[in-house]
Amino acid sequence: MKQANDIGRHIAKLRVLRGLSQEATVAKIQCLGGEGYRMTVQILKNIETGRTSVIHWQIRSLRTVLHCTFDDIFLGPKVNGSQMDAFLKRPHSRNGNGHAHGKIPA
Repeated sequence: MKQANDIGRHIAKLRVLRGLSQEATVAKIQCLGGEGYRMTVQILKNIETGRTSVIHWQIRSLRTVLHCTFDDIFLGPKVNGSQMDAFLKRPHSRNGNGHAHGKIPA
């Protein structure tokens, strides 16, 4: 199950780096059509925490929504420390647009 845990952590990191909430990520996946309608926030939480393995259509959907490569999902995103530090210092929101309360910071 270690690989599933790694993949889940990679997906969570990619999602956070893109400034997306779990809710916004799921909404984007559902808008893709196909099997995306099956995705729920609880499923994404379970994938990110390694409680469940990610399946083929979820990987394809996440790759599309997170604008990443398969290597990013399976091996981890290529992010240097300063990029992550900059991201962690900015305001976060629950609306998925990456800006506090839906406003672009000054």
